[in-house]
Amino acid sequence: MSTEQSSCESLARGLWQLADASYDFGSPWTAEQFFDDLSNERSNYLTRLEGNQVIGFISYRQMLDEIEIDNIAVSPKMKGCGTAQSLMEELVDIAKENKVVSVYLEVRSLNEAAVKFYKKNKFIKVGKRKGYYHGPDDDGILMVRPVR
Repeated sequence: MSTEQSSCESLARGLWQLADASYDFGSPWTAEQFFDDLSNERSNYLTRLEGNQVIGFISYRQMLDEIEIDNIAVSPKMKGCGTAQSLMEELVDIAKENKVVSVYLEVRSLNEAAVKFYKKNKFIKVGKRKGYYHGPDDDGILMVRPVR
């Protein structure tokens, strides 16, 4: 195993652990899925560190003039400290620089704190995926933020 692959696997495990601790219902992705995503040239990650520890991240993909957020997670001990807001602001700045028209995401309807955060950041509900989530069963809310 190369040092680069070992580092990527270590980062993937760290992202999974952070997401697992951050989400009320556990990480939506496995460590292996994070590893695969980190290896995908279309995937992008913005991170916040405390020392050498990742305390927050957004993963996203840009497709032409759209960005889709795949994951956003912040360490439970850092929630409410502006970490997620800082990440979102950086992503919107990147979107503007790249002439992106819209940023999309999907969120559990039961994740009221996240829905509130997205609405505060100018995301609007544009659809629903009925029964999209399991463990517990829940609908996915599709949201979009126009970028100007």
